Amino acid sequence: MINILRKFRKNAATQNNQGAEIFLNQETDEICYLDRNRLERRFLTDNDPRKVGLELGTNGASAMEKLDFSYMLGEVEYDVYRFRSWVPLGDPPAEPTANFYAPWLATIFVSDGDMYTIKNSTNVESNNTGSGLNGYYNNPANVGAMVSGVGNVATPIDGLFGVLQDNQAIGLPQEYNGIFIIAADTDPFDCDVYVDIEFTVNKGATVELEIV
Repeated sequence: MINILRKFRKNAATQNNQGAEIFLNQETDEICYLDRNRLERRFLTDNDPRKVGLELGTNGASAMEKLDFSYMLGEVEYDVYRFRSWVPLGDPPAEPTANFYAPWLATIFVSDGDMYTIKNSTNVESNNTGSGLNGYYNNPANVGAMVSGVGNVATPIDGLFGVLQDNQAIGLPQEYNGIFIIAADTDPFDCDVYVDIEFTVNKGATVELEIV
């Protein structure tokens, strides 16, 4: 049987109705396209490991996956997991009214031992279209991160900002780890937070995610 995808040749791109050039990469046998900068990109398929299915919860949308590598500390091996979440703080385009947020995103159950965050790539995006600089700020979630205030003018947050792992506030046993965003400022603000952390657990421990 002839593979119909073979009609796409890397040196003979076609176009879809949006004008994007689509072709078959002969080396990887993947359907690809050229972006606006003429760089080759490939389409994500349903079983592509880079495609993240975020599950909608009360305060955001989250997902967790086990990564395909482990950490060695001395002679002790640890499994590695990645947790991601998309969390809006505030209710744009309405003007911000709150200066403190503590959304509970999820609970991570670890059957044996503790979870230790080893990488935090959480990003804060804030609207700055009301200022002379215009645009959107993207910066790490920490004290001093730019957040959007009244009139869509971004200023540095002067209080707390970060991802909090806590199993006491939720009143559950040690195995249950609540994941929160904590953000506080003197003035009302809003922003979007894209949580992205990696953490280790004891090798072979059962790890389960419950979206709040």
